[in-house]
Amino acid sequence: MIAKTTLIPIEICQYALSEKKVRAMQVFIWLKMNCSGKIKITPEIKSQITQDIGIKSNKTVKTAIQYLIYRKWITVSKRSGYCFIKGFEAIRQIEGFKARTGAEFYFSDIKNFKGFLVAAIITNLISVQKRREWITERKKRGSMTVIHKPPTFYPIANEALSKILGVSVSTAWEWKKLAKRQRFIRIHKEYREIKIKPEFLPQFKKYSELNSTIIKKGKICEQLPDKVATNLVLRNRKKLKKLNGKKSKHIIKGDYKGNRIYRTTNNKTEKPIKHQTVSHLT
Repeated sequence: MIAKTTLIPIEICQYALSEKKVRAMQVFIWLKMNCSGKIKITPEIKSQITQDIGIKSNKTVKTAIQYLIYRKWITVSKRSGYCFIKGFEAIRQIEGFKARTGAEFYFSDIKNFKGFLVAAIITNLISVQKRREWITERKKRGSMTVIHKPPTFYPIANEALSKILGVSVSTAWEWKKLAKRQRFIRIHKEYREIKIKPEFLPQFKKYSELNSTIIKKGKICEQLPDKVATNLVLRNRKKLKKLNGKKSKHIIKGDYKGNRIYRTTNNKTEKPIKHQTVSHLT
């Protein structure tokens, strides 16, 4: 039976993009969502994976599986031939990942997997900004209650995405556009008018430190970082180790409208827990 959704850790999303292992991760997620942790990968299974993820050759799937076995994300029983698919918590221990935040992935998006990975990184950056705003307002008001509704769109610079993923700025921009085309995010262009006449633009560019100036509707404008809204949902995965035998709380970081949503149990709303993320994702 195919699982409809799974929660993919943000660090794994970053790993797949920065290490250029998107296809291997895509195959891994297919396997994880199509079995209960044990599967015999027959030629028929490989053909099904090839069809579902939208590629032409089974060789690509074979290469991906070999890589996953090499990384010990999959182990193979020599006796039975079954493959055992590691859980995300085991992978976090293998790779030394620490962040608990994960992005909710729907199997129906398996063909658009790369766009999802990019959107997950962007959504985490948005979540960090929301968290900082929430803390700032709470300190100003001296209360846990935050009255105003957070904005839907947040600035996400191509340079920041480039630095996080270890790619060029142009590649980061192309990946951002991919996530938009596949409807994981929405992008608003942002500009600021510069009060000079168009005929002085060449001289202005020569001496100005601004890198992105354009003429828009007859006016000279500086292009600011794009503002992005996400359609993804982040949740906190459980801790690797339980504290005093108690399970850690889970929290949704924000819905696609930018609202904070808290899990309710027994008609009581849980207080927000401390957001944890690795430094290079912030």
